[in-house]
Amino acid sequence: MIENLNESYFEKLAEALDNIIPVAWDTIIFYVEIEPDVVTHLFYFKESGNSNFTQGGDIYEKYNVSRKEYLLYVSEVSDLILEFNSEYSDQADSKWTSLTFLLESTGEFKTEFGYDNLELKSDTNRHNEWKEKYLS
Repeated sequence: MIENLNESYFEKLAEALDNIIPVAWDTIIFYVEIEPDVVTHLFYFKESGNSNFTQGGDIYEKYNVSRKEYLLYVSEVSDLILEFNSEYSDQADSKWTSLTFLLESTGEFKTEFGYDNLELKSDTNRHNEWKEKYLS
């Protein structure tokens, strides 16, 4: 049952991320952390034919997308993640605290859930470790 839940939400997440990126892309790597009252997410993508990652937060400046439109899409992604986390928690034995979603332009995707206590490291350290692992 959780597998069906995962697939449904990840298809929605893939569509939402695709809507945010205004150019053709090859790979998207999305990361989210969920703490009791805070959701933090960031993503990077490789534009088609480019080997370098672009940070999602640079989209509105780099591709002349209005900040308002960009933030609307980001809000949609946040809502989706909160909904998924809530439903997943209701059906699973343990609650995840972080998620990495790797999406290829072919539609293939991979997910990695983390269950670590996020308070043991600073945000900066966690994010730097994640970047080292996935963007290097």
